[in-house]
Amino acid sequence: MPLDHSRATATISVTGLALGCLNPATRNWEVAIIRAPGHVLRITVDKVAADGTSSDITFEVDNQHRIFITAANAVVPENQLFKAEHFDRLNPGESDLEDIRFLVDFGTEFEGSQQLQLVPPNSGVTQLFVSQPTVYADAERQLDNMRLLNLTAGTERQFGTVAQFCNADIECNEGGAVILQVEGPLGFSMNLPRIAGHRHHIRIDNSCPPGVVPPGQPTDFNQYFSVVRLPSGETFDLRTVEGPQGSGAVCNKGIVTSVGTLSPLGG
Repeated sequence: MPLDHSRATATISVTGLALGCLNPATRNWEVAIIRAPGHVLRITVDKVAADGTSSDITFEVDNQHRIFITAANAVVPENQLFKAEHFDRLNPGESDLEDIRFLVDFGTEFEGSQQLQLVPPNSGVTQLFVSQPTVYADAERQLDNMRLLNLTAGTERQFGTVAQFCNADIECNEGGAVILQVEGPLGFSMNLPRIAGHRHHIRIDNSCPPGVVPPGQPTDFNQYFSVVRLPSGETFDLRTVEGPQGSGAVCNKGIVTSVGTLSPLGG
């Protein structure tokens, strides 16, 4: 069955250089936001009032902070990672585009993924923990007809459609609320109460400005392989069918389904 977003109290969207995984012990969606040079981490909260009006507030967050999104009186989802009955990255028209598998999964996409190592980046990470969410790909922001470049072997192959954003819905019962808490020297907390018929939106963006990566050079996607080490030592990049090496795949959010925590990346 397709997802029903009308029941969500808040939706969280994450894009940019970041890896996510589901921790089965805590039922948290863990995200390691990689603080690479040239990237700015921004949180934008679209808070809805009872009359349906909304207002946006944007914050910049440095690497001395951690982000927690929790819920009071939450509805516990049965399946936290949304997977449809049929998935085919090469034939997206035959699939539900919200299937979590449209995100690049470093735990399944590459040979030796099951034996990958997580290595803390020199630039550090900002940790994000999302409690009791249903996690899925953003169907509206995807790149089609991508090709995967093996930068080590100098080969490439068809890869298909890739989601650029990872979304998560948190549903609360009546009287409940989603709480955004940024912990650190300039920390703050914000309550987003359940309002029937309306949905708050938290957008977390760790992107670099357009044009930072010159055409024909490896994009930020290649930076994932400095923290996700495959046994073969191979590194990869993505490009559009029509574009030069590395084009069209800058700062796409990734996931790692072969691990239960991203704690080895630090925070």
